[in-house]
Amino acid sequence: VIKGYADLIVDGTFGEPTNEIKDAGSKIKISTDRAFKIIDELLDYNSLMVGHMNHKVEIIQLNNFLKNQFKNYESAASIKKLSFTFLASPKELNVKIDPSHLEHIVDNLIDNAIKYTEIGKVEVSTKIDSSGDYVILEVSDTGKGIPSEILDTVFLPFERDPRHAHDAKGMGLGLAVAKKLAEINGCKLWAKSGGIGKGAVFYLKIPLLLR
Repeated sequence: VIKGYADLIVDGTFGEPTNEIKDAGSKIKISTDRAFKIIDELLDYNSLMVGHMNHKVEIIQLNNFLKNQFKNYESAASIKKLSFTFLASPKELNVKIDPSHLEHIVDNLIDNAIKYTEIGKVEVSTKIDSSGDYVILEVSDTGKGIPSEILDTVFLPFERDPRHAHDAKGMGLGLAVAKKLAEINGCKLWAKSGGIGKGAVFYLKIPLLLR
């Protein structure tokens, strides 16, 4: 209910809102979206642990799929005054994957990038790797970065960067679920970072559907 009314305020259903009201509505929407995200992560993690996660693959055109998801985060990036761009490979990228799983993975990566970036940019891009058999989806940011000593543990359940342990906006399950979903779909998910304050890049390697 809260999310629904926040959407109506922001989109002007009740009349054109002032900038202050629109800003408040956008913040309420972002908070409710994150609450839903935490609930979904708990449910998905439970399903993965008991082996009840649905898996239904479809052939999708990756760039078009990502463009639609990208739009969902433009408001959040705008509120933080971040440069937010999508650089799509000029080639058609057909992949065979469970679309709900892919949506969960990409949402988690983009949401984290925006959440942990205060100044600079978040960039989503796609490119075909050197073998020509895979597409690499990258989500990069200029945010807080990942300390080298925990880079290997960020995908473990309930593991969080100690710098953000007090942050009640998550439970440390998002990346663990995302990595497991990637593996279920024959993909690979990993991260790189130059260290504290030097941003991070998350990579998702997806097999291309070759004709």
